[in-house]
Amino acid sequence: KQQQQQQQQQQQQQQQQQQQQQQQQQQQQQQQQQQQQQ
Repeated sequence: KQQQQQQQQQQQQQQQQQQQQQQQQQQQQQQQQQQQQQ
């Protein structure tokens, strides 16, 4: 049982990392828009 719980926790951590990457992409898009306006 202990081993299974540990595996689930690891999966959750990976999902969080993916979310962070998406946020970074959004920031890049915003920067591009600003450049175009200038």
